[in-house]
Amino acid sequence: MTAETARESVLLQFENAIGATLPDAYRIFLVSTGGETPKMNSFPLGSGVDAWETEVSFFGLQTGAYCLHSVPENFKEYAGRIPHHLVPIGIDPGGNLICLSIAEDRCGQIFFADHDYFSYDGDEPTDDGVEFLASSFESFFGSLRDYSDEWK
Repeated sequence: MTAETARESVLLQFENAIGATLPDAYRIFLVSTGGETPKMNSFPLGSGVDAWETEVSFFGLQTGAYCLHSVPENFKEYAGRIPHHLVPIGIDPGGNLICLSIAEDRCGQIFFADHDYFSYDGDEPTDDGVEFLASSFESFFGSLRDYSDEWK
């Protein structure tokens, strides 16, 4: 079995488990690269004096014990702590998540989920601390850059 065939199998199992099909561009990224983070992985957040820059480390499709950078494992890990429509696809150095929405009205959109707003006490997670990043995975991925002073 090739690596791509194995990844496709894991991806199909994951999609069956969550009851949603992930967008084609993101599926292609996962199957072809395994979720490998590119060298150009920085993106801006906020605006004006509150603007800052962070980096994304993408999750892949690893399976088995200790798969800390796995989309399926992180979906389980953060269930009940982030809004139900979000699938964690990556993390920044501060523990904030980069997520893909599977909600019908926002399907495929990319969001930043601030870890300070995760629900840890059993309360229903809300969209507080969730910031829109891009209308699609292609748009988000295409906007990634090397760390740059121009975003400061």
